[in-house]
Amino acid sequence: SDENVLKAAGFLESLDNADLEQISEINLAVPQNIMAYTTGGVRIKLGDLSLYEEKAKKTMVFLEDLKTIKKPIEYVDFEYTPPVLKFKP
Repeated sequence: SDENVLKAAGFLESLDNADLEQISEINLAVPQNIMAYTTGGVRIKLGDLSLYEEKAKKTMVFLEDLKTIKKPIEYVDFEYTPPVLKFKP
């Protein structure tokens, strides 16, 4: 019945199976700043997940792009339009 858990479940259900396998964790500790983590350790800042279906689409595109990006990425922030990428030093 927790709204954030329901949004996170909706987000995960919106991902296709291949992308879902790349998500290792979703952190709901701060409701306004929900984070997902890839199996490779990249942080995905999702914000409050009010538009979880849109953020799931962006996540799927990002995970596909991640396969071709050569520099190590620390995080992607979907709270901005366009999303912000932070590369590891």
